[in-house]
Amino acid sequence: MTGRECVARAIEFGFPERLPFDMFVSGQSDVFHAHPGKSSDPRQKNSDGSAYTDHFGCAFDVLNTRTMGQPCNFPLPDIRDLASYRFPDPLDEARLEPIGEALRDAGDMYVVSDLIWFTFFERMHFIHGFAQTLEDLYLQREHMEKLADWVTDYNVATVRELDRRHHGKIHGITMSDDWGSQSATFIGRELFDGFFIPRYKRLFSEIRRCGMHVWLHSCGMVADFIPSLMEAGVQVLNLQQPRIFDLAELGRRFAGSVCFNVPIDIQATMPSGSRDEIREEAAILIRHLSTERGGLIASEHPDYGGNGIDPVKGEWAYGAFQEADPYVRRASRGAHSA
Repeated sequence: MTGRECVARAIEFGFPERLPFDMFVSGQSDVFHAHPGKSSDPRQKNSDGSAYTDHFGCAFDVLNTRTMGQPCNFPLPDIRDLASYRFPDPLDEARLEPIGEALRDAGDMYVVSDLIWFTFFERMHFIHGFAQTLEDLYLQREHMEKLADWVTDYNVATVRELDRRHHGKIHGITMSDDWGSQSATFIGRELFDGFFIPRYKRLFSEIRRCGMHVWLHSCGMVADFIPSLMEAGVQVLNLQQPRIFDLAELGRRFAGSVCFNVPIDIQATMPSGSRDEIREEAAILIRHLSTERGGLIASEHPDYGGNGIDPVKGEWAYGAFQEADPYVRRASRGAHSA
């Protein structure tokens, strides 16, 4: 079974013959990441390494060389000036062309692209500011609806162009919207379902219509939003801090219904845990989040330095997931029984 088949079967609960890996730093990955290039939009620029501005005109203070930085200097501080704000070109050749070049090296791996990445909430508050976005969802709802629709239009146009160029060669779209703090979501379920979910549905439906899987990263305590995200069409959830959840409860509610793309917890276990603790956590994640039909892709955060993690622990985590692989162990038991 190729890496592509193994990942697809895990997502679709089609009985993978082994645990698939999305660990391209520390191990042998089954997932190939086809990244976009730098935009030709004149707003995108690098400075002295301490700050940069992206193609939406969103500025970031860089904390170290590997992190995305801290949003600052928002290009649309007053949402009432929305008519004057210009979105970048979703068909920008400079961003799209490197994806095609990267595909030459994908082989038989499962290919994802992060051409969109920041999806709705993150892109909106990078443009408008975090506090301002939360406030104006109530105070300037009409303008915020228009901004959200424009973000959706841009994302959908980008997906369509990616599919037009590379139909069948890209298997999943990876995106990010961090929705939670350590203990709760940033907004209530009613606002989330009423404002964001219809737009997620539109985007996710387009991705799936093009024959690609929907991957979403979201940090924080987001369990309350998972049912709505699943209804909207999410197929793979990347949770980088799995230990903030009650894993038994998370598995009881969602294992077998959505595929989890999870690492050993990057906030707790990976920075300070021992090799035995990493091994134990791999077994716990597999026990609660996977099923005999699939539903788990072992992952890692690629920025070990930025997270204060000794890179050797990535090798430990990769080995721990291999050791606890339920499908290989099941096959081995079957062979012995025969």
